[in-house]
Amino acid sequence: MARVKRGVAAHAKHKKTLKAAKGFYGRRKNTIRAAKAAVDRSKAFAYRDLQGQQAQLPRSLDPAYQRCRSRTWPDVRPFHRRSVEGWHRSRPQGSLRHGYP
Repeated sequence: MARVKRGVAAHAKHKKTLKAAKGFYGRRKNTIRAAKAAVDRSKAFAYRDLQGQQAQLPRSLDPAYQRCRSRTWPDVRPFHRRSVEGWHRSRPQGSLRHGYP
């Protein structure tokens, strides 16, 4: 059986990394080792910052919170912000968990 040579796949992978490093300064934009390190680091920062932005999302814009608030029973609070049902069976329905007023 013929051996598998991975040059095409590696070239495509490098091309993808270099495209993501476009606009970086110095060797970080055109050398694969430096570009890969820079892109990995930038992706880590992007993920971290996205989590922070989602944590600061106002509750009034959260659809699960809106569904909960639109119910006629005023003391129903969701167990978790993104729960589908709005509250959890294992908790009391007037629970003040997770900072809900």
